[in-house]
This record gives sequence, structure tokens and C-alpha cells, in this order.
Amino acid sequence: MVGVTTRSLFAFSVLVAVSVVWGAPDATGWGDISGLLSGSVDEFHSLVDPLATMSVLTYITTNGTYYDERRLDMTVDGFVKDEELSVEQDTGGMRAIVFVHEAGGRVGVAYRGTDMNFKTRGGQLDICYDGVMAESPELFPFCKQFSPAELDYYAQAKKVMKETLAKYQNMSVVVTGHSLGCALAGLMAVTFHDQNVTGVCFSLPGVLKYAIKETGVSGGEIRKMENIFVLSDTQDPVTLEAVIMDVAFGQYYVWPTQVNEGCTSCCCSLMASNNVNILTLGACKACFQSSHNFANYVQHLISNSTTKAERIVDLSSIVQCQVCGRESPLARNGESVGSNEGDSENAVVEDPDLVAEDSEGHIYPAAMSQLDLTSRDDGNEEEEVVPLRKNASSGMQSKGFVLFTVGFLCALIGVMIGTAFYCKNKRKSATSRVQYLELEESSAL
Repeated sequence: MVGVTTRSLFAFSVLVAVSVVWGAPDATGWGDISGLLSGSVDEFHSLVDPLATMSVLTYITTNGTYYDERRLDMTVDGFVKDEELSVEQDTGGMRAIVFVHEAGGRVGVAYRGTDMNFKTRGGQLDICYDGVMAESPELFPFCKQFSPAELDYYAQAKKVMKETLAKYQNMSVVVTGHSLGCALAGLMAVTFHDQNVTGVCFSLPGVLKYAIKETGVSGGEIRKMENIFVLSDTQDPVTLEAVIMDVAFGQYYVWPTQVNEGCTSCCCSLMASNNVNILTLGACKACFQSSHNFANYVQHLISNSTTKAERIVDLSSIVQCQVCGRESPLARNGESVGSNEGDSENAVVEDPDLVAEDSEGHIYPAAMSQLDLTSRDDGNEEEEVVPLRKNASSGMQSKGFVLFTVGFLCALIGVMIGTAFYCKNKRKSATSRVQYLELEESSAL
């Protein structure tokens, strides 16, 4: 997932300047992450701004649509890039940059979000992995060109982490990223939670089910972990959907923005039905572009040195659609994914529809991982992604049945017409034979 557009460059420039001013925590290691996030404005920015800059650099200094050669040598103040451990693939795929602050004993591993230019191989790989994380029943047709290994971003991200931890054994490691990058950061924080790896990322999609599947850790245990921190705009539809569907995890730090009627409408639609396709809703599209794109995070939180995000325990309180007068689909459908009650790995949402939507804005556990609608191609134009269909497998079955029925009827009609012609020709042949015999008989006489 991504949210980088041409108009983002100014905000990114401001971010880089701000990160140089704030630098990183002075103490050896990253310090008390929770304390910094909950501390003063200066303490908050001393931690978050460098991580945000790392996330930005994964977009604009790795191969892809947002690559900017002028910024190739850019880094975070005090950090150098470990080119040996960083992953840059010319053919597309998972991207990661490893930043090292030797003197401070700090390492930052940043994973990149989705490249939304689906005309490119890299963009196609990203969106296909978004579908993999979301456990979509049907991926885009172009996903067939990729091998399972290419689509296994989790394994690739895990390899980076293993090599980083082996090389920097005595250093404090934080993983970060935005959207898809935040999903990978969250997965790494879960996978390496017992090795003092901390995740601090921006806009985490609802990938709890995928995390349970890949890590083997129960949902209840994942939600109890204290090494995952998520920063989010309260109106970001990625966050809203994860909360509404009860597949969010981590400690959330949010900031309020002016109420956006489009986001409220989008939220109402999410709460009203399990079957809505977000991409068909103009309000959700507009909400996504205004609230999920990373430029929004840079502009309203990171670049504003007088504001900070605040810790929130009750995530339901950020859902700004109570005015709809409807309860969440979650409340209507029983036990949630990864419920702490019983701490069971098998705790799942009872209503299968909650995990049935797929597209770049589907309604199911990793839903918003595919709602990124903004892309920048060579013409600097934005293009809308054609969504996959909800319940694709059942949809394909229905479509197949209709096609089979039509084909069968056509074949039956063809057989009937053929039989009629055959019978007609047989009669004509028989008549001709009779006439011929009569003629021969008369000739004989």
C-alpha cells in the first residue's frame, strides 16, 4: 500500500528537513519507545520523524514508480544505509532499507508500501501480495505470472530481519513502514518479538489472520504484545476497517483531524453491511486519498512540530460513524479474530462474509491493504484500480453455471436443427430413390 503522489514531494522535503532538526533519540539504543511516544512533543518527534523519513525513503529511493534519482543518497541524520542488507529488486517485489546509527546503537529497518502503478511488474507484484495477505479467493489474472517465492514477501522480509539481527546483535532494532510496509513491520515485530524487535509504523492494515497463519502465534497473544506501535489518522479508512472488523492489533497512537463527511459516509457503509465493495463508493475513494496517503501523515503530523499523536486504548472510540445508528457487523456476528477470551488460536469471526471481500478496497481482515487508488505514472496522472469482485470464487461459480447453461441450450438447439436437416435429407433421399426405381421399372416395361 502506498499513498505517494507528485503533490507529496513538497511534504516529503519538509519531512526530511524536520528529521534533520529533530535527529534521533540521544540515548544509546532507541530508548523507551512507549515513553517517547507518550512524552513531550519534542520526545515524540525525536522518535517518529526519523522513522517517517525512513518510510518515505523506501518509496523514493528504491526502484519503482516513485523513484527519484535526485534523492538517492538521502538518508536520516546520523544514520547510514546498509546496502548489503537492504533489498532493492529491479524486477519488483518486496523492498527494504536498513538504516544504521553505529554511535547510537540503533538500527531501523523500513519496508516499502505498495507501488500503485499496475502497468509495471513491481506494482503488480505488490498488489498481488496485498491479495495474498488478505487471503483473497481470487487474485488479479496477472498474478499468475509470479512464482510463490516472488509473492512471499513475508519470507523475504523475515530474511532481512534475520540477517540484520545477526549482524547487529548488540543494537536496538525498530521496524517501520507505511501501509503495506507497516503490515510487514507488524509481522516482523510479531515474528521476532522475543528478540527485542519493536515495530513503530504508520497505518497498519487488518492483517491479524495472516499474522496468525504465518507466525503460528495466536491472535490473543499477538494482541497482548507490547512491542507493536501504530500511528494513524483517526479517519484513515485502513484503520477504520481494521477496527470495525476487529482485526486490528498493536498499541495505537492517533491524532484527530477535522471531521470529513466522505470518511463518515465511508465508515457508515462499512458498518452497515458486510457485503459493500468500498471501491464502488465515491466517499471511500475520496476518504482514502485524503486520509491514508502518506503525504497526509507527513503534512498533518510529522511536519507539524507542535502536534503529536495520543495513545488510545478503546479503538472503537475513533470510529466516527456512530451517527449512522447502526452497530458494527462485528457486534452482529459473534466472536472476533484473535479474541483474548480463551486465548485461542482458532478464535475467528463466525460470519464467513467478514473474510470474503477482495479488491483494492475489500471488506475482510486485510481489507484496506488493497484500497490504494493513487498512482503516479510517467504522465503524473492518477488512475483508478479496477477492483476484483467480492466472493470471487462463488461469483465465478455463478458465472460458470450461467455460461454452462447457455452453452448447453445452444448445443441442444444445434442438435435439434441438425437432426431436422438430417431427417429432411433422408426423406428427400428416400423420395428420390423411389422415383428412381419407378423410372427404372417403367423403362424396363
